[in-house]
Amino acid sequence: MGKDISFTENTKFQFQAKLFNLFNHPQFIPGSINDVASIGNTSVRTSLLNPASSTFNKPELAFASNARVMQLVVKFIF
Repeated sequence: MGKDISFTENTKFQFQAKLFNLFNHPQFIPGSINDVASIGNTSVRTSLLNPASSTFNKPELAFASNARVMQLVVKFIF
């Protein structure tokens, strides 16, 4: 959602509200989208692939679910 407020032809303010995962549905991905870890540190756990493991076919035990994120943005464009 956003709102533009123009002052002149070349200058304006932009107000924005950005919502990620608004309904807080589980997103089972390696790593965390809110983390700055490199891709090499987000490897898939091999216990998910082993049928004898207690975490087999249970992604909620192996991966963190990312919570909702809300951002407010103000821009001055000139």
